Amino acid sequence: MVEWIISNKEWIFSGLGIAIISAFFAILKTKTPKGGEGNLNVSGDKNVIGDGNILQITNLTEEKQQSNIKIVDISLNEDKEFIVDIKLRNIGDQVAYIKEISFDILDYYNIINPQMTHYQLVESSHTYDVVLGKEKQQVFNVSQSIGANEVDRFQVKLASSIAETRMVTIYYLTLSIIYDEDNKVVKSEKYLWAVPSISEYAACYISHTSMEIAKKNYLELKRMNNYDAIKSNHFISILKSYEENKSDFLIKH
Repeated sequence: MVEWIISNKEWIFSGLGIAIISAFFAILKTKTPKGGEGNLNVSGDKNVIGDGNILQITNLTEEKQQSNIKIVDISLNEDKEFIVDIKLRNIGDQVAYIKEISFDILDYYNIINPQMTHYQLVESSHTYDVVLGKEKQQVFNVSQSIGANEVDRFQVKLASSIAETRMVTIYYLTLSIIYDEDNKVVKSEKYLWAVPSISEYAACYISHTSMEIAKKNYLELKRMNNYDAIKSNHFISILKSYEENKSDFLIKH
């Protein structure tokens, strides 16, 4: 083997020893960043452990998923008032803030009263939470929050401003939930609802009945029934009533 003498001292290294030392310093050079000595600090969600020679990088936290609202169920109570019962779930990791609900009207028909009825109307003292008109999109403010992996339930009373007294408006629609500052949207299935009028009356009398109006109502109900939608019980009962009495107003040829 070749021997070397360094700095006039009697230290003797073999060629193999020099190769080991050179490799050691090469490792130090690659492990240590410029100007870096001792422990290192790295910003963000990573933690660096080491003494400048051996580094270990670990993730301290995983990024949280955004809020994510799912519609669990939308049901109706049509006994006295038309109440929509909405059940939601947030499957995300962050709180969701619901700020608006939107009724997207795909089609509608006002049931016309075939009985010529005269009313003694009174002003309603009841304020409905949501009154639908005939606009294609109708947005209403709400204020609900759902925690991460939690559920919520709230109700909306519906009425129609365009329905005649004692009659209903048939709405073919979807319901959208708008939430968070970036306006995320979750949309419901399609529904066919018979929404009552906002008007109230003290008394009435009927002068006569129009078979032509009854026929028009029946044909429009049949048309609306062709939509692929979840139909309310009230709509189904109205259509059934017209079906059972159609012989009275349909002209036979």
